[in-house]
Amino acid sequence: MPNANIGGVNVSYTQVGKGETVIMLHCSASSGNQWQALQRHIGEDFTCVAPDLYGSGKTEPWPGREAISLSAEAALVAGLAARFTGPIHLVGHSYGGAVALRMATQNTHRIKSLTLIEPVAFHLLLQGTPQDQELFQEIADVADVLCRALISGDEWNAMGKFVDYWNGKGTWISLPWEKRQMLAPRIRTTVQHFWSTMREPMQVDSYRHIRVPTAVVRGGFGRQTTARIAEILVSALPEAHDIVVYDAAHMVPMSHPERLSNEMHPFLKGTTQPVQRAA
Repeated sequence: MPNANIGGVNVSYTQVGKGETVIMLHCSASSGNQWQALQRHIGEDFTCVAPDLYGSGKTEPWPGREAISLSAEAALVAGLAARFTGPIHLVGHSYGGAVALRMATQNTHRIKSLTLIEPVAFHLLLQGTPQDQELFQEIADVADVLCRALISGDEWNAMGKFVDYWNGKGTWISLPWEKRQMLAPRIRTTVQHFWSTMREPMQVDSYRHIRVPTAVVRGGFGRQTTARIAEILVSALPEAHDIVVYDAAHMVPMSHPERLSNEMHPFLKGTTQPVQRAA
């Protein structure tokens, strides 16, 4: 895997394919490797670049004294994007979707299109209606449970609660032991991601200036929290369209890569624009 030194931090990333650059940002407790299946479908027409974000995969941890922020993650991605010429297609899933959204407010001139898949921009719920704020409290309660488990040294059950929240009760225990052993230590970075997405200061009106074609993708079986965030973004972003993969949950890029490719490929090529319809 190639590496780039960005601001003194060694950033690991994968690069496959040829054509216009597509930067793909992964979810929490994951790495750039999560995009391998999707890359097989679109790599013939695009240069797919998938970095490991701070403290994920083989990228070094966040070096700052203050808490990691979406702005800091976005700056890391912008530093990597500067190594590639031409326009950038920016794709983000879950936490990566929140980072992509933040980056789009800072680097609009470089971004040709934006794809947000189940983005966890939780701060939008805190700014919203009383019902939205109840959803924010739901995710705040999840974060609190994870923090308490982590403080007590119980990484295993903390990650289990995280996995079950997004994928359904019993998912964690159904995973092979080796998979759980690999995932459990990642809860430390995952908790940091909760903090950055819940405390992001950007206001929803700031996103109305992102005037690039945007696909907001959500799973039909996803959580109400991300479904509502998708609705808010579709209303706020001038060129956004809602795409629902009805038989998917939160992990759309891994569970439905071919279906997602069928939606994304013409969108990235600019041959068609996504419309409000079911996938």
